[in-house]
Amino acid sequence: PAGPSVTPRHLNKHIDYSDHSPAQAVKDKSLSTPMGMAFSGDGNTVYVAAMGSGKVGVFDTSSLENDSFVPNAANHITLSGGGPTGLILDEVNNLLVVLTRFNNSLSVIDTLTNQEIETHALHNPEPADVVAGRPFLYDASLTSDNGEASCGVCHIGADKDELGWDLGDPNGAVLNNPNPITVGPFINPDFHSMKGPMTTQTLRGMDNHGPMHWRGDRTAGNDPGGDPMDEEEAFKKFNPAFVGLLGRHSQLTAEEMQAFTDYILQVAPPPNPIKALDDTFTPKQSAGENFYFTQNVDGGTCNNCHTLAPESGFFGTSGNSTFEGEPQIFKVAQLRNMYEKVGMFG
Repeated sequence: PAGPSVTPRHLNKHIDYSDHSPAQAVKDKSLSTPMGMAFSGDGNTVYVAAMGSGKVGVFDTSSLENDSFVPNAANHITLSGGGPTGLILDEVNNLLVVLTRFNNSLSVIDTLTNQEIETHALHNPEPADVVAGRPFLYDASLTSDNGEASCGVCHIGADKDELGWDLGDPNGAVLNNPNPITVGPFINPDFHSMKGPMTTQTLRGMDNHGPMHWRGDRTAGNDPGGDPMDEEEAFKKFNPAFVGLLGRHSQLTAEEMQAFTDYILQVAPPPNPIKALDDTFTPKQSAGENFYFTQNVDGGTCNNCHTLAPESGFFGTSGNSTFEGEPQIFKVAQLRNMYEKVGMFG
């Protein structure tokens, strides 16, 4: 609408969130992770690429504005390739061209029939396991029962949503903490099921970093013969979240979870946009580096816990845990994306 404000619209208002076993028709009506949009020239129609649904939603703009639209699978264009992210409308030729990211192809839609009529594969230099594993992050039809939720809803672009979530389980058990602890423990290090609110962490750069989550409670160390520094087995500990968080009827199979793991451990953060391209530092940055490696802080340097050793794959953590004066023991957090957080709220 015109004016300084934006009015959100819930595309999946048909979902009854108290129903934990929704019918297939509920999933069929859902659109997950809307990405690109294209408006008709007269402004009466908008096409929405729903990345998590493998479909394009077609909406009458006036019904969106007055919120009178009714979610209906008949108003969706199903694509043979999953993960649509962007689209271009060619009204002269009655065509809609959609980029489907899961198979890195272009899907051509006849807008008179709203049917896919052609697909064109694009060159893709990505390894096969990256292509195979990507859908497990974004495909809500595959990973949830109502067709709305996927890991990528919170871990946007395999990153974070800047929100704090309280994912504690009052019915959960206290688990042993087998992870190596650099400082402490001065309190009970075990993992209580009531963890309290914690912000979403990035899924980027987790390779070589051992146990996962803020507390490192996703760890292979509690498995028979398991290594707490095994990040591959640690990531597989997230499989129950498909049921507990996304509402899927079952966990991924061992083969599916392996494919997801093979993909996610290759996802890395982009280069730091603040650092100079020639790797030189400003005087203030040089002073900060000197402080980081030489200044005694709480009995050691910053680097004693937040290990910076790129040649070993460490960018602000060695995977160990420490006592931080908090009620719980925490894994030392990596600092690779700290520039995104410091100062972001002014």
